[in-house]
Amino acid sequence: MNKNGLRNGRQQYKCRQCNYQIVESPGHKPLAKGGITEDQLRQRHDNRYIIKVACDALEKGVFYKNSEFVAKAGIVPGAGYRDIISHPDYDKYQGKAGGETYWSHPESITKLKQEGVLR
Repeated sequence: MNKNGLRNGRQQYKCRQCNYQIVESPGHKPLAKGGITEDQLRQRHDNRYIIKVACDALEKGVFYKNSEFVAKAGIVPGAGYRDIISHPDYDKYQGKAGGETYWSHPESITKLKQEGVLR
């Protein structure tokens, strides 16, 4: 990640590999002298990265409501995460029942979709 100017008085960063830009959060503490790694920066501010890590950690047979998944992942609601979690890349981790979205390991979701419990 490289610093990429300011946006509304907050530091903006740009990924050297994918050109994805992130802006530090309000109340963000300045970087320690010597900086942090790209991985550490993504863990703090990149919701796509945070969601991917949380999806990879989902266990077979364990289901989370949408709000539980967001809390477990450590995503700050209101940070534009809804557009990300509704992306088709995450469909294999989600199923719906009774108006609620559930998250789980792809094998568990597929099984319950085949049985008609989830759609």
